[in-house]
Amino acid sequence: MKTFLKIPSATVFLLFMVAFSGHTLKAQTKLMQQPALSDTHIAFIYAEDLWVANRDGSHPIRLTIDEGIESSPIFSPDGSMIAFNAQYDGNSDVFLVPVNGAYQSV
Repeated sequence: MKTFLKIPSATVFLLFMVAFSGHTLKAQTKLMQQPALSDTHIAFIYAEDLWVANRDGSHPIRLTIDEGIESSPIFSPDGSMIAFNAQYDGNSDVFLVPVNGAYQSV
């Protein structure tokens, strides 16, 4: 006759949560990617948006908020503008944005 080990359902639930919690955390974690440095600032991609902060990491500013995917930031030679690649409407284009995030009319 076979004997089965009885495990309380709460224990099974906790084991299940521990086993799969790492996967959930990995899916939610977004890291700073593709950093670019100027003399005074750092630009980076976080959560598929473009951000800029002071070189010491203080005063972060989100420069883009869009459904598209931004990538590859690079500073202009004088450090006043950031060029970046973005995929909006299915194609990939290059855009410029001022480091301070201010809107500029053309």
